Amino acid sequence: MRTWNHVTRDVGEAAEMLRAEFPRLALSTEDEARFAFRHSGSDESRWSFHRSRVQGSATIIGSVTEGYGVGRVRAGSAVLEYAGLRIDTTRPYLRPPGRSTLLVEDASLELVVLDQTAVRHHAPRYLVGTDLGLIAPSAENTAPVSAAAERLWNAARTYAGEVVNDPELISSAPVRDQLFDLLLRSFLRCFPVTSDTRTLPGARRAVLPATIRRVLQHMDDHSAEALTVADLAEIGRLSVRAMQDGVRRYTGLTPLQYLRDRRLDDAHARLIVADAATVNVAAVARACGFVHMPRFARDYRLRFGENPRDTLHS
Repeated sequence: MRTWNHVTRDVGEAAEMLRAEFPRLALSTEDEARFAFRHSGSDESRWSFHRSRVQGSATIIGSVTEGYGVGRVRAGSAVLEYAGLRIDTTRPYLRPPGRSTLLVEDASLELVVLDQTAVRHHAPRYLVGTDLGLIAPSAENTAPVSAAAERLWNAARTYAGEVVNDPELISSAPVRDQLFDLLLRSFLRCFPVTSDTRTLPGARRAVLPATIRRVLQHMDDHSAEALTVADLAEIGRLSVRAMQDGVRRYTGLTPLQYLRDRRLDDAHARLIVADAATVNVAAVARACGFVHMPRFARDYRLRFGENPRDTLHS
């Protein structure tokens, strides 16, 4: 495994540092007097972690084609655009292939990259028994697929960062295997990179009517609450029938089926990163809005192909 920590105030040297990790990216600045750059990280064959700190302003143009990348802006200002389409950098976001322009101002940036070959090789074991397949990331759809998914990715990324920064832990090959497994499982559940539109509520969000968008967003953000169809119709400012028909038209599910799936996604997210020594399945299920444990276990097995307890102890 390799680690690095480079610091410079020279723009040319900073550009070379960045190009060493991402050959198709070019860095420049119009304010050399204020400019400073730090790039640190670590990697192995299946994943890499990158942290960049830009003092002053800089423009980074090019493409990140080395793998499946998930970015995050930790501080400062960052504007990311693909062919005029602006990406929401206030949340974790996919870095799709293609030429992009990133404008940063006194910013701290983070990027997790999963090797494409490793993802394609190992992803099928998590998609077994389904008709899912990997699809290429798109600039039109870069955000986590739900609020629960965003919480899962943030938790997995925080945990992974702690492991990577512990020399004793990360020196262990089994620990690195488990780290990749966690990142891959979380990545597949959190971002629109599979062909299953049922589990990707963000996939069609851009073309939804505002009324149905409000209903789905409320279920994404408040899935653990005891919501009724009447509550959802009021949120959408629709009749119950119009709300039900609208949700079914755009998701293929009834509102209560959609809500159940969001709760299951949330439970799955929590179980992946939970400590089995201090957390049990029933507590997670209740926290996600489930009250009937046998039904929860049945629905969980149907959706994820394993028992909740298996996820917790994996």
